Amino acid sequence: MAVAELGVFGGNGFGRRTATAGTVINHVVPPRKRAYSRITTMVYTAAGTAHTLTVLRPLGSTVLSADASASQAVVNVQANPGPAGNALAANDWVIIQRPDGTLVVDTVSSITGTAITLATSLAAAVPAGSQLWMMGVAADTDPRTGAGHPQYSAPASVTTRYSDDLIGVVASIGNNEPLLVQSNNAVAAGTLEQVSYLHSIK
Repeated sequence: MAVAELGVFGGNGFGRRTATAGTVINHVVPPRKRAYSRITTMVYTAAGTAHTLTVLRPLGSTVLSADASASQAVVNVQANPGPAGNALAANDWVIIQRPDGTLVVDTVSSITGTAITLATSLAAAVPAGSQLWMMGVAADTDPRTGAGHPQYSAPASVTTRYSDDLIGVVASIGNNEPLLVQSNNAVAAGTLEQVSYLHSIK
């Protein structure tokens, strides 16, 4: 089966992104209703140190139970989105989607009950009912696959291309789910040169 046979109805790509060594590099592939998110190409340059790319898939989701104002760091949700045995906790990555489609990517500073304190205050308000996905951390196991988040080696001092013209490099497990492409960016700063993706009905 080729990508074209998967019922493609949209996609896009991102250019280069880097960060200071030791700071993770993130790129978000946005969700789309009634569609699977599918990465077709990733291009990564590691400097003098080998890096690891991880594609984090959602481990669970919930919605905001109350409006969250701009400049506040606390968001209240209906329920802890974590799967059994892996509740949402400090240092987990989360993605929040506002009704206009814009995304907030952040880590959890702390959680008390269903009140989540983010590491960074919100730049803009997020209304009740907005979706929140728990992406977890790179070392997590996805309960739907029984395996860890997909990971890819990035050898030192070269640019590596990851691509698959048949079904894509990696896809979301469910529809209307984001993907978080993350480099550990250890020791020597790397560059995520390109991420191309599409949305498909299969």
